[in-house]
Amino acid sequence: HYFAINCYRILKTIRLLFFLWAPNFRKNTMRPWQN
Repeated sequence: HYFAINCYRILKTIRLLFFLWAPNFRKNTMRPWQN
């Protein structure tokens, strides 16, 4: 039970970090096309 809760919290944190990091990654990789 606690293991499932911890997995959910970790997954939520990873998703949050990914959504914060993904726009920067997209901006850096697509800079030539945006300009």
